[in-house]
Amino acid sequence: MSGGAGVTVMCYFYHRKLDFRHAEVEALAELVGCPKQGQPGAVAWGQPHGGLWESPFWYLTLPTLAHAAAIAERAMLVKGFFELWGEGSSWEEMREAVERFPDERKLPYLGEGNSFKVHCESFGTTFGSHDEMCAHIAKLCEFITFKGKVRLKKPDHTFWLFRVHSTKEHGIPEAEDRWYFGRQVAVPDRSILTRYELAKRAYIGTTSMEVELAHIMCNCGHVRAGNMVYDPFVGTGGLLVAAAHYGAVTLGMDIDIRVVRNQSKKGQKGERVNLYSNFKQYGLSDPAGLLRADTHRPPFRAGLSEWLDAIVCDPPYGIRESARKSEHRDVTITNLETYIPSTQPYHLGECLFDLVEFAARSLRVGGRLVYWMPSAPGLYEADELPCHPILKLRHNCEQYLTSRYTRRLMTLEKVAALDEGSAGAWRAARGDAIMKLDAIPKRVFEVMEKDEDGNPLHPELLADKKRFRGKQV
Repeated sequence: MSGGAGVTVMCYFYHRKLDFRHAEVEALAELVGCPKQGQPGAVAWGQPHGGLWESPFWYLTLPTLAHAAAIAERAMLVKGFFELWGEGSSWEEMREAVERFPDERKLPYLGEGNSFKVHCESFGTTFGSHDEMCAHIAKLCEFITFKGKVRLKKPDHTFWLFRVHSTKEHGIPEAEDRWYFGRQVAVPDRSILTRYELAKRAYIGTTSMEVELAHIMCNCGHVRAGNMVYDPFVGTGGLLVAAAHYGAVTLGMDIDIRVVRNQSKKGQKGERVNLYSNFKQYGLSDPAGLLRADTHRPPFRAGLSEWLDAIVCDPPYGIRESARKSEHRDVTITNLETYIPSTQPYHLGECLFDLVEFAARSLRVGGRLVYWMPSAPGLYEADELPCHPILKLRHNCEQYLTSRYTRRLMTLEKVAALDEGSAGAWRAARGDAIMKLDAIPKRVFEVMEKDEDGNPLHPELLADKKRFRGKQV
């Protein structure tokens, strides 16, 4: 489909991390040159058939098909973009729609000089057999004249036949049966998920970010070649590995002295490995530096501003790792080489507000802060979210973790230069930065009260999330 305002394609998503799908595509669209959201010509979403938000089949309007191809080069949650030739609630309805599709837009891809293949995709249930798929392809040939040669490997054009058929156990039970047929515009290459698989990575820890999410964070943060990307809670460096994959110059900081002092441990083969081992393993440039410090007292010189392109991080919030900050003590330091500053507990609210304040000063205009924060029913309040006059919230995506708590990926963009006067007023107005979410560790670890039948006494405190294919998405 096309129009004066651009071209409309069908965006077919992987059925996972549903809350992140639009955010990633919108971020990548801006990265590849589409106008920003809210501006004329920005990407626009069209509701899927039936209006089901969970559906993997969405319509997306872009300036050109080239933008779809550029987005697909980095997208993690998109399975493909397609020029839709027809759809319908039945095979006959889809056939009529394909026949109505303009010949001038079909014939250039069906000529004798074009090799092709047809890919069959079923959502909800699988096709019964190879013979069933071949039968559907044969039925396509009754109303689509393919004059070119069939080539299963690297054809000139690939056509997709989609069938939606959900049951109570699989797919989306509310989704109606439907057929789609269209031409492939672009499909992502997700081989990087295998290349950077954590199970094969030399150096990991309990807080290492899963590969797919690390790359989604980089996409939301507009990380690209030549950027200066900073992780103030670097840990085992998983986020910096993802940033380095896209050609960024990386810098990490952590309050744990073992990270900075090149602390090593035994790898899978008994060798000594550390944070730098991952960069060597993948042939990536080492971080520009690793600092032992914390966000509460940044180690950078006073007045340094607008030197970062992106900040991507996963702050500790007392569940897997405790949060600490440096503690000021009047002590006499006799040996700087062996002296390790003492630390004290770091409340989540204070940590997040410090992070936002640092981002407002250090990011260039247009730079992005991407960070995780915990969430839980009864504790999460949008009004408490750390904010700043020159940082605009672009995305707020929730990931279900357990019935007790979730986490949210926040993406903020710096939209104006820092004004010291307004920054000082904001700092004075923020107060002690205490949030209800500071109680998240207690919520997670406390024993849940239950009635005589074993049901929770306070079900309103549990995260309510649909299940698809036996798992949370």
